[in-house]
Amino acid sequence: MCEEALCSSLNIDNVSDILALADLHSAEQLKTHGIDFINRSVVDVLWSSCTTLTALVSLLMTAA
Repeated sequence: MCEEALCSSLNIDNVSDILALADLHSAEQLKTHGIDFINRSVVDVLWSSCTTLTALVSLLMTAA
């Protein structure tokens, strides 16, 4: 039940976190859905990750 709810809530912003949790808890159905989601949306997922990483680097550089 919980796996199904998480599967239906996958989006670009949370797929990597949910996939990591699925792996940690051996949630095979959720892992499969997460990997399928990334495969279907690879450019958007990578762009989101790149944008987040760029913002983090910028924040760290201003704090230094």
